Amino acid sequence: MSAEAILADTLRDLRALNLGGGLESALEGQLRQSDRILLQLCYELALACGHANSIARNRTRTILLQNVLIHLADDIADGDCADIVPAHTLGVTTLYTLQHWYQRELDALKLEDSRSLSNLFMHVGAAQYEELCTQSWTFASALAAAQSLNGLQFQAYFELLADGTEYRSRLAHLGGNYGVINHFANDMHTCDARICSLLPEEQMRIQHHALHIAESLLRCEFAPLARQTRALLPALKRLPSRPQSAHR
Repeated sequence: MSAEAILADTLRDLRALNLGGGLESALEGQLRQSDRILLQLCYELALACGHANSIARNRTRTILLQNVLIHLADDIADGDCADIVPAHTLGVTTLYTLQHWYQRELDALKLEDSRSLSNLFMHVGAAQYEELCTQSWTFASALAAAQSLNGLQFQAYFELLADGTEYRSRLAHLGGNYGVINHFANDMHTCDARICSLLPEEQMRIQHHALHIAESLLRCEFAPLARQTRALLPALKRLPSRPQSAHR
C-alpha cells in the first residue's frame, strides 16, 4: 500500500465526518501537505514488525494525523500559518479538531501502552516552546533541539508502530536516532538558523555526530529504515554556508 493510498483513505474519512465546508477544507489542505516519505516508511516498518496490512495502515494513518497536528501547532506558534487564515480562529479550531481526531484513532488501535506515547509527545511540546524562545544557537542547544523535537517524535512513532511486538523497545530506540538525523538533514537542506548560525567548527561537530548515527542505522535489521537513512546522507554530507548576518 502506498503513502498516497493511505492519504486517500484518510481524506475519505474526513468527508464522512461532515464537519462543514470551512473546517473540512482547512483540514484537507493540511492533510495534503503531509510527509509522504514518513507515511511510506511507517507503513513498511509496521509490516516489518509482522503486522497485517490493515493494522499497518491504521497505525500509519494515526501517525499521519499526529504529524499534521504537530506541524500545524508549530506553524501557528511561530506565525507561519499563511495557508489557514485567520490562524487565531480557523487555525486554532483546525488544530483542536485534529487533536480529537488523532485521539479517536489512537484509542481505536487499542495499544498495550499508549500513555508512554502521550508522555513523549508532551515533551515534544515542551521542546517546541524552548525552540521558539531560543534567540541564539550553539552545538549543545542545536543537539538538544534535535533530540527533543524529532528524536522524541520519531521514538513515539516507531514505538506506536511496534506496540504489541517484540520489536517495540528496539524500534523506539532506532526511532530516536533516526529522528535526530532527519532533523539535521532538514536543517542542513533548508539552512535553518539552528545550523547556519553556528560556527563552522560547531557545524562540523553536528555533521560528525549525525553521520555517526547514520552509520549505525545503515546496519540496522529494518531494511526500510536503512534505505531511508541512506536517502538522507547527501543532505548530511553537505554543510550549509554560514550567513554573514547570522547571530549567535
